[in-house]
Amino acid sequence: MKIIDDIGDPVITNAARRWLRDPRGQHFSVTELVSPTWLAALRRKHWDGLEQPVSQMMWALMGSALHEVLHKGAEGTPGLSEHRMTENIGDSAITGALDYYSLDEDGTLVDYKSTSVFAVIEGHKLEWEQQLNGYAMLLRTQGHSPKRLQIKAMLRDWYRSKASRDPEYPQTNVVTLDIPMWPDEQAQAFFKERAALLTEALKVRGEPDLTKACSAEERWAKPDTWAVVKAGNQRASRVLASEVEAFAWLAEQKNPGAYLVEHRPGENTRCQFHCPVSRVCGWWARNAT
Repeated sequence: MKIIDDIGDPVITNAARRWLRDPRGQHFSVTELVSPTWLAALRRKHWDGLEQPVSQMMWALMGSALHEVLHKGAEGTPGLSEHRMTENIGDSAITGALDYYSLDEDGTLVDYKSTSVFAVIEGHKLEWEQQLNGYAMLLRTQGHSPKRLQIKAMLRDWYRSKASRDPEYPQTNVVTLDIPMWPDEQAQAFFKERAALLTEALKVRGEPDLTKACSAEERWAKPDTWAVVKAGNQRASRVLASEVEAFAWLAEQKNPGAYLVEHRPGENTRCQFHCPVSRVCGWWARNAT
């Protein structure tokens, strides 16, 4: 993958190049397996031809720097920090590097995330749950018995003023999320299946089967909506799922002529803004809007 310096800073660009890891090893990583299979396969297949602007890597770089600081903070504590594990699960070697695992009777496995308020305000992401259960699975193969899983989310866009006004808003900029722990049989079955899917996708010459492209959930797809906006206002009075619903709501208002109905096209947020393989993705080439 070629790193593009689009910010004009050789120090940050060089850091990005050193931080980036070639994924094309003999093993699959936990983080690779919890990402969409389609994305992971294209990333491996097209690695040498991919490009990544430095500006799109900044949050990842800052998250990596945070982990370095926390690794030093773990020194002298009764736990494993930045502990790398590789085990055969089914027919595949799976690797993972956990953030922190407490070796005392508490047995808590923690993953630290630098993320946004939006990412935690309605609970945890499914990929976080899958990732932590992957690390717990690998720990058990090494004779450990994790008892609890937690995300420590450090909120980079948290505002004290919003916390003081809204009791539903996170009240501190570090939030602890308890993550459900799967039975070992469930974790093993999940990662065996994901490894098998990626193995099959990598065997296909050229591009993986378009019928097995990322799901709407994996694309972070947002549907089309219709917003009813009062003239002169920036915020919509109502946002509805169809044009019919929007005009039905409008017809119930005392002065419907004071409103406009705006069509807001949906988007595949991950594909448009966050996917490293979108420019080599056949599905996206056919469906980009």
